[in-house]
Amino acid sequence: MGRDIREELNRAIETEVEGFSFYNLASELVKDERGKAVLRQLAKDELDHIRALISLGEHLSHGGEWPSYRDAVKLGRGIGGERLPVFPSMEEVRGWLSDNPGDEEILRFGIDVERKAIEYYSRALEEASSDREKDFFSTMVEVEEGHRKLLEWEHDYLVRSGFWCDHREFTVEGER
Repeated sequence: MGRDIREELNRAIETEVEGFSFYNLASELVKDERGKAVLRQLAKDELDHIRALISLGEHLSHGGEWPSYRDAVKLGRGIGGERLPVFPSMEEVRGWLSDNPGDEEILRFGIDVERKAIEYYSRALEEASSDREKDFFSTMVEVEEGHRKLLEWEHDYLVRSGFWCDHREFTVEGER
């Protein structure tokens, strides 16, 4: 394996920590109640990712083979809050956004964060050397892609584009 998997996992954990911090803050800033619920769920998902990645690192460092994503999540559920990495401060997260971000800006920022996560895990997938490693990173790409779609759907709903979950809810022509 031509790469240091521990370094890669640490970068992945840092990425997920940033995602958790963003979604946690964003859920407080967004005014739309449905948007708040979506962002809270995404923060919870990012916390599961952090725990899965930490448990994966521990598992591999003890000579274990690559677990599936689901097994890593199960292993990670035993990790308590004290053992998680220190999250960036809310001031740092606020610095990622303007002083008074609106719901639309927050959702666009979240979409961008998810695109970066997808790119990261896609690169890790390309560099994976075993089927189990490929399975793990493939699942991470799928999960992050699901997050991106959810945020895009919420954005479409918010800006009233006529689409929700990639389905047209209404047409401009029908609004006459």
